[in-house]
Amino acid sequence: MEKIAFVVAAALLFTATSAFAQSRQVKGSEFITIMNGNTLSATNKAGVKFKAYFIAGGIATYEGEDGMRDQGKWRINNNDEVCVTWNSIAEGQERCARVYENGNELTWKGEHVSGEGKLLGTVH
Repeated sequence: MEKIAFVVAAALLFTATSAFAQSRQVKGSEFITIMNGNTLSATNKAGVKFKAYFIAGGIATYEGEDGMRDQGKWRINNNDEVCVTWNSIAEGQERCARVYENGNELTWKGEHVSGEGKLLGTVH
């Protein structure tokens, strides 16, 4: 029985490790190339589904299923992080995160923000 549990645990660890290994960090202008013609669909920490749009030139929009809408600006900093400042979300504080892509899936990890979502549209 212990041997079966070990094999199952090893298989799960390998699957999780190989899925993470397939993700790659989005750097520089790759972000706008990936987002061009795409919508990011995700769920925020409160469990509300939302869609976000990132447009060339630094414009961002947010639409939550709860009816919340927001606009903001985005930029790429010197650490290849995507930084977003929403008008209302996070009290207008800029939040930066490294973005990783794996096909149509995106994850982002930063000091004050993290999450995962899917791209709805053409994946470049």
